[in-house]
Amino acid sequence: MEKYQRQVIHLYFIETDEHHYFGSIPAMYENFTAKQLGVSMSSLYNRWKKEPWINKKVILRKGRLVVKNK
Repeated sequence: MEKYQRQVIHLYFIETDEHHYFGSIPAMYENFTAKQLGVSMSSLYNRWKKEPWINKKVILRKGRLVVKNK
């Protein structure tokens, strides 16, 4: 069976040791504000070239979720 891959964004809050996972950058901003993340959505789209994205508040990583075809 063929396997599919979906993008996953791993959000880690440094201060609280919290982990969250999202399917897209806009989904992340539906749940958290730019102030909470320490970066605006437009900045991520324009500047997130290297892995991971790190600032004083968060660490962001992009990954792939492999799912099996039904």
